[in-house]
Amino acid sequence: MATYYSSNYKPLLTSATTRYEPIPIPMERAGIVYTAWFTATIPVGFTTGDIMKLVPYQTACQTASPQIQGIRHQRVVLTNAGDVGGSVTANFGFVTGSATAYGAALTTLQSATTLDVAIATIQAGPVLLVNDDLQLVATAGTSTTLRVITGFVQAFMQAP
Repeated sequence: MATYYSSNYKPLLTSATTRYEPIPIPMERAGIVYTAWFTATIPVGFTTGDIMKLVPYQTACQTASPQIQGIRHQRVVLTNAGDVGGSVTANFGFVTGSATAYGAALTTLQSATTLDVAIATIQAGPVLLVNDDLQLVATAGTSTTLRVITGFVQAFMQAP
């Protein structure tokens, strides 16, 4: 199992081993929609169990309170430049508890396509109360072609 990172993470070059640090969305106020764009490269050999971390969230609220209910999404879009080959499928969701919030065994990586997650799916999705990462996790197949994926998420801090 390998972990790969999008443009929302930066390498820590002072480390003897390659480690990455998130560049989080600074959600500080309720009622404002924040947008995070991402670009990532699906490498040749991306296979079952591999993880592509797309967007880091640092919630600034570890528990719900009368003032803050957590982070909710308004829109989630993933665009693929073309077939990565190898009939790769992937789960699209979060590290903590909601690994398939936006799709299980998606075939989005098998063609040049845009996945604009349905509003009903987003509304049924999780409210983030802990630091988390939006990610793709390969569930089957092995990629044979290097491809770029792009996209964005719009999220807001929900107040009661």
